[in-house]
Amino acid sequence: MKIIDLTYPIAENMPMYPGTNAPTLNAVYSHDKHGFMETHVCMSSHTGTHIDAPAHIYANGFTLDKYPVEHFVGKALLVDCRKLENGEKISMRLLEEKGRTLSEVDFILFFTGHSKKWGYSFYYSSSSAINSH
Repeated sequence: MKIIDLTYPIAENMPMYPGTNAPTLNAVYSHDKHGFMETHVCMSSHTGTHIDAPAHIYANGFTLDKYPVEHFVGKALLVDCRKLENGEKISMRLLEEKGRTLSEVDFILFFTGHSKKWGYSFYYSSSSAINSH
């Protein structure tokens, strides 16, 4: 199975949800001075690419450490949603067009094109200078 990493790197100038503090990365040790490198990282659990654990919403929900790592790797199906009109909802029609393949996958990924806004301040806004189609 080919594994594809969909995560974005953590950086101090990365887009953040409005009101959320940006991460800080401070060099604590360096190769030149200490013989090794170490960075102190401080960030919210909603920084960058992440998975919302049930505990994020539900008081008695599980945290991510309660799931085996295998739970987050599997066969995926990509559903291209880029032809949808701005504001149009993703419908079951798009999934039904895939037929039997739905029962053969562990995950469904919806490709909206929104990812090309990553790195811009308007990533979290409803309007932007880059068309998402």
